Amino acid sequence: MAATDPQGIAFPTASDRGMALYAQGVQQMSYFQAPVLETLDAAIAENPEFGMPHFAKAYMMLYMTSPEYTHMAGQIMAGLRGVIDTGRLSAVEQAHAAAIDAWVGGDLRRAAGILDRLGLDYPREVMGLRVGHEMDFFAGQTRNLRDRVARQITAWDEADPHYGIVLGALAFGLEENGQYAAAEETGLRALALHPKDAWAVHAVAHSYEMRGMTGEGIAFMTGRTGDWAEGNLFAGHNWWHTALFQLDSGDIDGALKTYDKGIFFDEQMRVEVTMLDASALLWRLHVDGHDVSSRAGPLSGDWKGVLPEVPHYPFNDMHAAMAHVAGGDMDAAGHVVARMERYLAAGDDGTNAWTMTRRVGLPVCRAIVDFGAGRYADCAETLYALRGHAAEFGGSHAQRDALDRTLLAAALRGGSGAMARALASERVTNAARNPFNWSRFADALALDQAPEPRVAAAREQARSLQAEARRLAMA
Repeated sequence: MAATDPQGIAFPTASDRGMALYAQGVQQMSYFQAPVLETLDAAIAENPEFGMPHFAKAYMMLYMTSPEYTHMAGQIMAGLRGVIDTGRLSAVEQAHAAAIDAWVGGDLRRAAGILDRLGLDYPREVMGLRVGHEMDFFAGQTRNLRDRVARQITAWDEADPHYGIVLGALAFGLEENGQYAAAEETGLRALALHPKDAWAVHAVAHSYEMRGMTGEGIAFMTGRTGDWAEGNLFAGHNWWHTALFQLDSGDIDGALKTYDKGIFFDEQMRVEVTMLDASALLWRLHVDGHDVSSRAGPLSGDWKGVLPEVPHYPFNDMHAAMAHVAGGDMDAAGHVVARMERYLAAGDDGTNAWTMTRRVGLPVCRAIVDFGAGRYADCAETLYALRGHAAEFGGSHAQRDALDRTLLAAALRGGSGAMARALASERVTNAARNPFNWSRFADALALDQAPEPRVAAAREQARSLQAEARRLAMA
């Protein structure tokens, strides 16, 4: 026993074979490779007293953000405790056990904090770094998406087989903190080490999205489909990024084809973590005035089958409400809101979900229902007030941009010319190469009764950027 991991950390209950399987599994987990659960199950069967494979599998269940899979994570922990007293495990393993117990118990932020402190003492413990990074994403801890990795990365070097994992995490953290060029450069460094790193691909895609580089984004994503689109559990989300670029370039048919091919199709698992990408794309199309009911209707029905009666992760609730409204089922959308109201009325249960629901989830879902009911002024007022703290319920800037787009659409539809102009001005200033932003700026200028030459210039800029984006996408 007492094998060491690839970074030299000793685990007293690990055998050489168990460690080899775990090391393979944690790499597959970090790169979202499809065989990961088979590998971890093999590691557990080979070496049941070694905690790390159990923890990796429990984290995979928790990533699903649903009560059913959270219960499975708890069962995995019970299974480990059935074969060994966790007090006999290493300090690293005991920290992971405590983090998982906290997450299963509903305190995601405490779990993230436990792994944060673990990283101070063990900066080269790769699963704690990578899973903690994921926790920061779910918990909306934007600064720590970058700084957790920054605190640990100087203990690594390119000779380490897992260094690319660390670089990919840093790339996404840089992007979420507005360092877009550095994110692109760091993500490409990660991909040079491991071309099939779907998380690094996604970080680079985010850097293009935030800069409005739609043509470059399409070319990058479609040019690398061999690296991320097959045998990868993250493929659906990267197809979503591809569709966002297509949507902003004006290629609506292309975005819908991507939806049908890679985001939501017959073989796709009907679970929250995959369905929210489908909802997010269709909602953008819906608020832009496109009829997506033929796709959103079935998606709405699928949400009814998975959304728990007691809210578990309000980021999911928002996407369920989006699907219901886009699919024309306002009763179902109202039910999402009503169950959240009942949950809050029952009192604080000590979970992050309760706080997230109160602070962001319930107001957002009310605003979505208001949009669907044509109460555009109410929708706009709610979303405008939430902008400063919407990150608290998780997700990325690109994902939460659905709220900003809804806010702008509500201002336009509600005739709030000054608000629409200001919001559209913000978009063209922050991402000046995005054709969608210029199109909406033109709409806002027209609503705000700007001089016609200025409106025409904005529309021409949108057309020019669409043409540029399509040319770059074909290059």
